[in-house]
Amino acid sequence: MKSILTYEVADFLDNLLDVSNISDPFCKNGIQVGKSNLPVSKIGLMVDPCLEGFSRARKLGCDFLITHHGLWKFGEASIINTTYNRVKFLMDNNISLYVSHIPLDVHPEYGNNAQLAKMCGATDIVTYDYGLICNIDFDIIELKNRFDSELNTSSQLLKFGSDLVKTAIICSGSGSSVLKNYYKDYSKIKNVDLLITGERDSSIYHIAKELGVNVLFLGHYASETVGLKALIPEIKKHFNIEVEFIEIQTGL
Repeated sequence: MKSILTYEVADFLDNLLDVSNISDPFCKNGIQVGKSNLPVSKIGLMVDPCLEGFSRARKLGCDFLITHHGLWKFGEASIINTTYNRVKFLMDNNISLYVSHIPLDVHPEYGNNAQLAKMCGATDIVTYDYGLICNIDFDIIELKNRFDSELNTSSQLLKFGSDLVKTAIICSGSGSSVLKNYYKDYSKIKNVDLLITGERDSSIYHIAKELGVNVLFLGHYASETVGLKALIPEIKKHFNIEVEFIEIQTGL
């Protein structure tokens, strides 16, 4: 049986997630650590590139990792301190690291935003900024409980709007800026009932309150597990290889 090589997995992910056509000012997407001709026997996926996750991946036999967050931001060149230790661990253990940040957030099928929208039965989905706007039909408390159950999280709700949610903005991770951008043009925001995002951001509190918009913070980590998990069936189908999501909960 022909070996699967690092560059083949990377090329597949680049094409699947349309990486070359997605602007990402925050992260260098694609292979961050690895040699193109290394054989791949098992793929692991995790949100954050951390030593705890790398160590668990080694024990599980993973030699190719896909993470949502990268080891360094776009344009950074220094490999020092914690980054040095992480890179050294990967190199010492012949583990390749592939990163997909904004491309995985915004992908219309596998993306974090799209997967969160799917969980609440969203329709009439339109992209906006790094998020999306969609129609849903949910009681706000029922929606909170659904996300808490599906994502194994304890979300926080700022209840400033109506009980019945009809229109929502969804932006995973640190996505409060999407509502802030809408706030600059009140005519756009008046029909939005809810912002669904990950990370708690105190600066959004009074903006949401004054607009009468509910905000549901799912937790940064929890909101960005769903895109990675959505990739697993596609990778398995394409390569016929073992793939595993590695849970490293942060509670944040």
